[in-house]
Amino acid sequence: MTKLVVSPDTSGPVPVTRISGEIDLANAPRMRDEVLALAVGDVQGLIVDLTEVSYLDSSGVKALFQLARDLRQHDQTLLVTVPVGSPLRRVLKVTGLHEVAPICDDLDAAFNLVAQSPGERT
Repeated sequence: MTKLVVSPDTSGPVPVTRISGEIDLANAPRMRDEVLALAVGDVQGLIVDLTEVSYLDSSGVKALFQLARDLRQHDQTLLVTVPVGSPLRRVLKVTGLHEVAPICDDLDAAFNLVAQSPGERT
């Protein structure tokens, strides 16, 4: 069984889900469901912090694309944080996740980006 810890934090201006461990076929659907559970009310978006993720397979990448799509349907934005130099960052860039969900270096950058109007986001 793969170890995955999903820690939601709703104390800030935008809900954050900190994920640690491995995201794979066995737990990607649970991760997606737990993140979506935070998309209630009129939140502008959600931040998924992958800083402590040690492994991400194709089902995890697919779950992130699904999250971005599901949130877009409700005029919400998915932002993902992955440190510069992380192997996960390269995987997410190669798969094109950055085209549907901004990838930020850290939580501060993600908070700053979500505070901008949609037209200002790049």
